[in-house]
Amino acid sequence: MYYYLAILFSMTRNFIPFGRFGTAKFLFIATTILVAVVFVLALSPQNASAAALTVVTATTTSSNASTTLAKIGDTVQFGLQLSGTPVATSTPVINIGSMGTTSMTGSGAWWSYSTTTSASWSQGATQFKIGFGDSAPGINNATTTVTQTSLTGPNVTFDSVAPTLTIVSIASNNSSTTLAKVGDTITVTATSSENIRIPTITIVSQSATFSLITGSTTWKGTYAIVAGDTEGTASFSITYTDSAGNSGSDSPKTAVTTGSNVIVDTTAPSITTLGANSPNVNQFASYSDAGATASDSREGTLTSSITTTNPVNTSVSGTYTVTYTVSDSAGNAATQATRSVIVVSVGGAILVSCNPGYTLSGPVCIPNVSSPIIVTPTPTTPSAAFAVFLKNLSLGMSSEDVRSLQTLLASDKDIYPEGTISGYYGPLTQKAVGQFQLKYGVVTSAGTTGYGNVGPKTRAKLQEVFSGAAPALTPTTSPAATPTSALFSVNLIFGMQSSDVSRLQQLLATDSEIYPEAIVSGYFGQKTKEAVQRFQLKYKVVSSSSGAGYGVVGPKTRAALQEAF
Repeated sequence: MYYYLAILFSMTRNFIPFGRFGTAKFLFIATTILVAVVFVLALSPQNASAAALTVVTATTTSSNASTTLAKIGDTVQFGLQLSGTPVATSTPVINIGSMGTTSMTGSGAWWSYSTTTSASWSQGATQFKIGFGDSAPGINNATTTVTQTSLTGPNVTFDSVAPTLTIVSIASNNSSTTLAKVGDTITVTATSSENIRIPTITIVSQSATFSLITGSTTWKGTYAIVAGDTEGTASFSITYTDSAGNSGSDSPKTAVTTGSNVIVDTTAPSITTLGANSPNVNQFASYSDAGATASDSREGTLTSSITTTNPVNTSVSGTYTVTYTVSDSAGNAATQATRSVIVVSVGGAILVSCNPGYTLSGPVCIPNVSSPIIVTPTPTTPSAAFAVFLKNLSLGMSSEDVRSLQTLLASDKDIYPEGTISGYYGPLTQKAVGQFQLKYGVVTSAGTTGYGNVGPKTRAKLQEVFSGAAPALTPTTSPAATPTSALFSVNLIFGMQSSDVSRLQQLLATDSEIYPEAIVSGYFGQKTKEAVQRFQLKYKVVSSSSGAGYGVVGPKTRAALQEAF
């Protein structure tokens, strides 16, 4: 106002003679002009004084997914809203860090500026200064300034540092945490150096899900193994970025930083049984299982880890199943292998209890005495026998027909001096038949076909000689060339200990080819078993070592012993 008044006064004095009109007229004219000027100025639109402007809003925002964060290459925009329109000479200017002063763009009360971040930016909150005023342009000439502390909203934080995974580990929920089979869950745990976005993870090349488990920097991903997954070291890959979008320094991460790796093992071991799959074992004989072997594609031989369930009880005939199971270290179970063991009955009564004064040993009762028992041979009284035979008879047979044959032959001491009637066709019976054949002209010599066998010609001759029947014989006693009786009323098997076993050993010891060791101990051990086997083969009780009852003194062997001795 004073500025305009001074101009008016100067103009009035220069153009209006002061002395001509007088002081009063001059003041009147000057005042009139001044009022007119003021009136015109009041009616004309004017720009607001910059000094009178105030900041309504001051903001920063980023093009980043998180608008308050910026990495290299993001766009940061600065916004300014004033309370009015600045004069032309006071357009707002901005200085960001050390980039220099730049004019903002806009009109009226709204002004803005955008720029792209670069590596030269300082880490942390964005540093800037906005200035405006009616003095000469320039940030240092501004009468009003706005900095990050004057913002009416959040500031943008610049972050160009790549995150890292400081701790990475992998484990399985298997009882062995370094192994995983089908159904086991593998867990990868990772701790980052700063806050990161949800990572992407694969385990054994399969997608897994990461979840935050501790604070804001520790994550875990899980995956359950299924059939068909790749075996061997469990691979994994973690792709990650920090909150600003900076990729991890070692992304994707594929190796642990602590602990051991996990081995994926989905293949079960295999079992192979040894020996016969369905062996036959004589009742009361000992049974030793042949066993099995096991192998694994990763661990190799697992034979020593096999669990065998063996229920075989040779004292009871029947079929038993032996099972073999094994698992590898990961817990993969092999398909169970089995073996069927058949315990074959060898006849004879099986005792389960004894009278007082006796002890049960295997299938027999043993007297509770310490001194040997001398068994007196029992006289045998043959009954009337018929000489009509409908079937051929030969060495090794055991039947009532054989018993009838022995009864008939025993009636002639020249033919069958031993007179043993056992029902078993042994060497003595064969010899007696041969003597009968020679005596009655059935054969001409011992080399003649059929010698010692009861065939059609011999059967006819027996019927002719004995006229269909033979008289009952006078009771006789078996020769007692030795104090040991060959009559056994019970079966004898491996593992028994009794006076009957002692008698058996004494009898067998009389033939050095059968029992060269000649040990008489009363215990049915391996040597006694082998002697019994040789006796059975020699006297045709069995045809081979695989025959039923091999090594066991059963009914046939007892009859053969009675005849042979």
